[in-house]
Amino acid sequence: MRIVASRAGRKTILNWSGKVILVADIGGTKTLLALADGTLRAQRRHENDTYPTFIALLDDYLEQVRGERFESACLAVAGPVEARTSRLTNRVQWVLSEEALYAQA
Repeated sequence: MRIVASRAGRKTILNWSGKVILVADIGGTKTLLALADGTLRAQRRHENDTYPTFIALLDDYLEQVRGERFESACLAVAGPVEARTSRLTNRVQWVLSEEALYAQA
């Protein structure tokens, strides 16, 4: 499968490997999570106010989809990313770091 992604007018062609990826759209008020393998499955919407941290939210999602496996993750974050860490613009107490996510895996 070929996927075309566009950002700021640039197009990128991606070759789909067929592997399962955890995908997330992390905003200030809600987070959308799913597993992608050419289609989206195990889709969930979480209200961020319910969780003190993103890791707590991720724990809940992983419990809901227990038994599902994924090989990598792609996160869209509502905030700047510097040095592999992001602090959400509208939820500054949520800090997402590569280190914390690897520790969770």
